Amino acid sequence: MKIVVETSVLIEASIFWKCDGQSVKGFSFDKCNGLLFFLKEHPEFGVITKTIEDEARNALDKAVLRTIRQTYFTDIKEKIRAMTMQHIVSNYCLDRLDKFVEECSSRLPVDTKERDRIKNDEIEPFLKELVMRTVRYVQPRIPVFVKNVEVREELTDVIVKSLPSKGIVYKGMPSDRDLTIMAEATFICRKHKNQEKIYVASIDNHFIPNKVQVGSYLSGYKKYLENELDSAVRDKLAMQFGFIGEEPTRLLGVAKQELSGQEP
Repeated sequence: MKIVVETSVLIEASIFWKCDGQSVKGFSFDKCNGLLFFLKEHPEFGVITKTIEDEARNALDKAVLRTIRQTYFTDIKEKIRAMTMQHIVSNYCLDRLDKFVEECSSRLPVDTKERDRIKNDEIEPFLKELVMRTVRYVQPRIPVFVKNVEVREELTDVIVKSLPSKGIVYKGMPSDRDLTIMAEATFICRKHKNQEKIYVASIDNHFIPNKVQVGSYLSGYKKYLENELDSAVRDKLAMQFGFIGEEPTRLLGVAKQELSGQEP
């Protein structure tokens, strides 16, 4: 198996800085760092393409600033100090990113002309058609004379539980960056002639199973279900193009099983 480390995972694992008892780290750091640590021990599993590396480098500084701003500090002076030292934090995180690229992966050659053809002629049209079919909501019909918001929400829950299926909410088309990464993963799959499983480690909703959302337009009540994911979009991409998107902690378990010789 090969694990393509997508930009979002590489950035989140790279954002970590600690000084004088204060720390700054990516909000999904714990989720992503475990997989990168595993790949450091077993770099033959990891793949980081030049596209992913370059995009991570370009986005890292803004991601560090956003993380500092959203990190809770017990003393506001410490937060101001961390913001004034942002360039130091960013450089430290960039060093972490460089080490991940060097120590946790191989660099497989990608034919950029063929990659762009796959992106423009295959993946983009496929996803445009798929998105049109999957953006939908469960819409329980509640009588208009029920005015109380809490009652409408309770009725929505009762009706939704009785439905045979929930709505899949797929948040529109991926960005051009994501389409390019999908095309590179597809190229790598075909390069291996589909004889090796290619996974994409990601925390981006365009790659991994999506949360199921329920609600009613009539009441304006919508919510995500806590423990329910729908893999329809991910699975259709896997069937059509070969790569399997998965969240880092789940993928870490798959990689450990593969290493031990068990079937994932």
